Amino acid sequence: MNQRYDVTLHEHHIHTYSVYAPSEQEAREHVLRDYARNRLPFRRKGNLRSMRLESSPGSGTRPAETRGLYVDTGTAPCPRTLSLDMLCQQLPGPLSCLRPFDDPVVLICRDPRLKPVLPPNRILRSASGDLTGMISGPFFLCGFRDGDLVSLTDELLSKYALVFQFPDRFLKCGKGIMALPLRPEPENGTPPDAAPLS
Repeated sequence: MNQRYDVTLHEHHIHTYSVYAPSEQEAREHVLRDYARNRLPFRRKGNLRSMRLESSPGSGTRPAETRGLYVDTGTAPCPRTLSLDMLCQQLPGPLSCLRPFDDPVVLICRDPRLKPVLPPNRILRSASGDLTGMISGPFFLCGFRDGDLVSLTDELLSKYALVFQFPDRFLKCGKGIMALPLRPEPENGTPPDAAPLS
């Protein structure tokens, strides 16, 4: 059974996030591989100075089922009530548990190293609109309190249903990737982000 490990990485800044793995050794290897391949939930800005893993004390007391938001590639978000075991069946293998937002929410996604490689799903943006990362494959967003996973409140469920309302379209742009939200075209034919011509 997977256990949650809280990870603290110290490079130019100190970063914290969580991973799920069967043992501390596998969690450590998971983090080091992701760091070497630059597949972390943050952008590397220096050399790794130290790493600390701690088994989460709340990981053994999580509720049987948690209400959250399930977001699959190319589709609108869908409220679901899932247990961690159910989530692991849909996303087998070690899971990454990220906290990319200021709200008390956790984003759980499949380990990107697993095969087959999953297509990109959504981009992550900061409150100011800056691009902070990209999630591949489906993910589950739920609440976080006292070191454990909890159900999203109605307010947070509505908020993040709007944040992830539109799927992103990913285009190769030189050596990078550009993401465009797939908003439906209005009935008058005006492109979604275009201002009407006077």
